[in-house]
Amino acid sequence: MGKKYDISITVLVNEYNDAIEGIQKTDEKANKYLVLLCAIIAAFFAILPNSLSDSLILTGSLEKTITFLSWILVLLFIALIITCIIVMRSLVKCFELQECIKIPPLSPILDGSIDKNSLKFKEGLIRYYEKSIGSYDDAKKYKQRYLKTASKYIFFSFLILCAYLFLLFLIKLLPKL
Repeated sequence: MGKKYDISITVLVNEYNDAIEGIQKTDEKANKYLVLLCAIIAAFFAILPNSLSDSLILTGSLEKTITFLSWILVLLFIALIITCIIVMRSLVKCFELQECIKIPPLSPILDGSIDKNSLKFKEGLIRYYEKSIGSYDDAKKYKQRYLKTASKYIFFSFLILCAYLFLLFLIKLLPKL
């Protein structure tokens, strides 16, 4: 009977370590997404002054200056800002600290009257591991939900940035034709 508990505890220790590692990997992925978002924002703001100075400066009447393509450029700018805000919000939610149940220090328990080989101690330890693993899994699911949202909107941000660049190229090319 005691051997069965020993095997269960060994399996649960491995699952516990895997749960902690899963949280760490999720946080690392969120950090990478944050770096990617910063690169997209930096690229956009590197392009923005060029597009504003040449394409959208109002010289003359409003009807002559602001073309259909310029309006689309403005809409893309707004869409990119919105998607970046959504990504940033999702990443902030992902970085929120989550309450996780940790295994209590075992030395005070072992120093007490309970023998570390007793079935009562092993049953209690198994319950602690199961609760702890469950809380880490819940925290990981919470973080991954926001990570999925961030991933999707980073992709949209990249597409919007590409469309912005293409449209800017088109606006700069049309007057030369």
